[in-house]
Amino acid sequence: MAPQESQESQESQESQESQESQESQESQESQESQESQESQESQESQESQESQESQVPGLEWSRGHWTILEVTLLAKDWLNRDYGIKMASGEELVMRLSLPVDPYKKTLSEVATINWTYQTTDFPLPRVIDYEPSSDNALGYEWILKTKLPGRPLAECWDVLLLEKKKELVKRFAKYAAIVFDYQFRGIGNLYACARKDADPVFAIGRIVSTEFFWGNRASQNINRGSFRSSRDWMEARLEAAKHECCDTIDKYPEGCTPNLDSDQEAELDDARRSLSIINKLQRMIRDIFPAKPKESELSVLIHNNLTLQNILVDESGELTGVENWDCVSAMPLWKACNYPFFINDRDPDTRSLAKSNHEQAVLRVTFHNEMKALQPRWFGDCAQGRLWRDFDLAVTHCLSEFFARDIEKWIQINVGGGGGDFTTASLQHRIENGIRLK
Repeated sequence: MAPQESQESQESQESQESQESQESQESQESQESQESQESQESQESQESQESQESQVPGLEWSRGHWTILEVTLLAKDWLNRDYGIKMASGEELVMRLSLPVDPYKKTLSEVATINWTYQTTDFPLPRVIDYEPSSDNALGYEWILKTKLPGRPLAECWDVLLLEKKKELVKRFAKYAAIVFDYQFRGIGNLYACARKDADPVFAIGRIVSTEFFWGNRASQNINRGSFRSSRDWMEARLEAAKHECCDTIDKYPEGCTPNLDSDQEAELDDARRSLSIINKLQRMIRDIFPAKPKESELSVLIHNNLTLQNILVDESGELTGVENWDCVSAMPLWKACNYPFFINDRDPDTRSLAKSNHEQAVLRVTFHNEMKALQPRWFGDCAQGRLWRDFDLAVTHCLSEFFARDIEKWIQINVGGGGGDFTTASLQHRIENGIRLK
């Protein structure tokens, strides 16, 4: 090849390599510029999101940004443990850990009940920040994270509160009952958030979450758990659950082994047989006590049946600051709603020990009665119609109780066979709730 041609070829090659290098550098610079711009936009988006999230109390929990300073056990029962969580920011929250007694359903219904009640009433309730309805997580429990309510349990100051202040509290609970009575559902069971319409959750009645359906070995029983269309359906399911329990006990002691039982085993077997006899009688009564099954589901209202002095929070002056423990709060038939709040109906052990007199409790019940009469007249119509149904409900509730067996047997005899007796002057509900014993 001629020297001139070689030189031209070399210059052409160098020019091509220079051009490719320049294009590569420009491409790299363009890519880096694009990545820098995307990174900046991502950072700005993240900062905007974090700024928005910081306006919602406690939302950082789900993002793992918190620094926890202190964890304290606040309260516990056989279902739950409530822990106070103090954050570096000064915010205080409550983490509720729950046993999986009714997996998913218990936590889902508790969250829905809190949210519905918060939206519907003026009751001071905690706000749910986050929750996990499965125990398959790092904690090993179902949990709910919520805001911490101010105040202390009413039980701690009930004995020193003036009667007028107690009346004000009772009126507040009457107002709550009157509002809830206006928001009626169809069917008996628990509340669940089933869908979303626009920005608001839609709530509906679903499967019941109640100790009567998961106590002992009942969680594993193949029984109807609702939701229930009628009071009759609900009663039949409860009696069937109790019957399973009696039969399981009786099956532990086959025929022929009785002579070898010790005194405790004999007592257990006798109790099961006695209870089974009562259950069978109650099952035969259902058709006569409750009307035929309706074409559409029965009306119901949400009832917090655990309004004890421990679950009611007040400030130093006795003003209501919160109501806790909304698990196992179910939608019940209208006749079931006609009761006094638990803390003034003489069944709350804290009230029994701290009340100054039975007269004071009577005054508070009259206060609630008069307030409801003014706020919700329809409440009285359902109360007047539901006395026999409430008696049957109590008989079902206590059908396994040795202590109430004699009262229930007598009540059944009167209502089935017209046997007369001293039950004509007082309902079974009155006797059981006030400890009136048969002679």
